[in-house]
Amino acid sequence: MAVLTIAGVMVLGGLGSNREPEAAPAPTETAGSSASGEATEEATAEESSAAATGDEDLYIFQDADFTSAPVWSTKMPAGWTTSDIKEGTIQYRSKESPCNFTTHQAILPPRAETTDEEATKTSMQLEIDGIKSTVGKPVTVVTDADSLYTKLRNADGRVIELQEAELRFKNKSDVDVVYRIALRSMPAGDGLMELILACPADLPTEPDLWMELTDSVTMVDDPAA
Repeated sequence: MAVLTIAGVMVLGGLGSNREPEAAPAPTETAGSSASGEATEEATAEESSAAATGDEDLYIFQDADFTSAPVWSTKMPAGWTTSDIKEGTIQYRSKESPCNFTTHQAILPPRAETTDEEATKTSMQLEIDGIKSTVGKPVTVVTDADSLYTKLRNADGRVIELQEAELRFKNKSDVDVVYRIALRSMPAGDGLMELILACPADLPTEPDLWMELTDSVTMVDDPAA
């Protein structure tokens, strides 16, 4: 099984204002990150649409048909720009929002779980455990078994299911934070794909923002593979 570790000690110190964050929680990393992580925004759905092998949506109980680790293709809403890039992790910020949005893609080494469903469950639990350790304060798991659907390969209507979790905790500035995670692990393609939104918990538009931002990404085949 792959050993997952937290990619840096990040504690959401900047949430609660529109200023540049002191730090934001990073997603779980694997032993290797996607080699094309810095080129994620350049990967287009058109480049990968020919690789689609079916017309059906992909649910969590089905294994994805990626033969290598996929990447995120992004078309962010107006005002959202890249604030940090590190290996397979890209963070986005907007001057109009106190939130952080993160896309993450990584390569999974061989592991015990061989199905997407079981591997995803394991990755989610490791992610939650890692956040609890990093935050160092009580973390409430509101849910860890919801579903999020993102576009798959192109904009023709196909979607792929990710497991979704909602966590709540106080950051180091004692701001109440809502932290949403959606991820999917795909052992056959050695891929871990993850989306994260961190916002002040009292932001009434946070659920709508989560849907808007996750609708701006598409899971595609890595054009460099």
